[in-house]
Amino acid sequence: MTVPGAVNAISELAQKYPDMVVGAGTVLDKETAERCLDFGARFLTSTGLVPEVIGSALKRGVVVIPGALTPTEVIAAWKAGADYVKICPTGAMGGELYIRSLKLPRRANGT
Repeated sequence: MTVPGAVNAISELAQKYPDMVVGAGTVLDKETAERCLDFGARFLTSTGLVPEVIGSALKRGVVVIPGALTPTEVIAAWKAGADYVKICPTGAMGGELYIRSLKLPRRANGT
């Protein structure tokens, strides 16, 4: 949603290319999510964890990919029903090493 006229672009692409999977990114509120879905978006992404965006996607049966950074945010996104979770921004946190550390199982003693 950082591009001027993004909703119109979504609508045009969805109508002109019905087999194309058109989505909307940087969706930060319920109203924008609903508008994008009304205009043909078939998935939503956001730069952060916005539960009402996840809810809008779930109600309409479309894929939703919220952004998250901390383990708490990742778990909250999963529990809210996210299909996938976009880990961002990772650069300042160590990039690939940070993502690997999120995936590592922990033992009860912390090792």
